[in-house]
Amino acid sequence: ACRLAFSWVMVLAGYEATPAEEIPADDVVRLPGKPESWNGNGGKPLTEVPGAVLGKARTWLFDKDEKKNAGLIAAIDTVLEDRRLEDEAA
Repeated sequence: ACRLAFSWVMVLAGYEATPAEEIPADDVVRLPGKPESWNGNGGKPLTEVPGAVLGKARTWLFDKDEKKNAGLIAAIDTVLEDRRLEDEAA
């Protein structure tokens, strides 16, 4: 109830006045920052990572812990499949 009355204080302090709950989440799936074999692609969105690197990353994630990494593996599979379908359509 007091957020509007005091939001200017946050702005003066250098923060955003918008609460975190109102900021849309970043739904972009990114390649984790490790291991070093990602050839400088760690942290990039999966759609910007070369297919060869995605293949290596998928294998590494699968071998490391298939269950823990299931969501990321599925996202990599989706990106690779989308690229395959685009190549077939071209």
